[in-house]
Amino acid sequence: MSALYAWLSRHPRLVDGVPAFWLALIGVPSVIGAPVDGFRPGTRVLMLLIVAALAIPVVFRRKYPVQGFTIAAVAGALQLIVFPQP
Repeated sequence: MSALYAWLSRHPRLVDGVPAFWLALIGVPSVIGAPVDGFRPGTRVLMLLIVAALAIPVVFRRKYPVQGFTIAAVAGALQLIVFPQP
């Protein structure tokens, strides 16, 4: 068991990449399937950038916790401002 913990501590970005991957995996299909009637042409691109800005900081959260939180918080606020509907 200690060998597993040692491996996990030696590979923090890989370990944190797993939840980041799942966040992106959940977010991208909701963007692709979202109705964008009445939105401008670049709406899906902006939605994908927001999903990326919410998922990618998870990978770097151990080395840069404040910056990762700031990026995710700004992306979440932007999502609420630009796309207020569920």
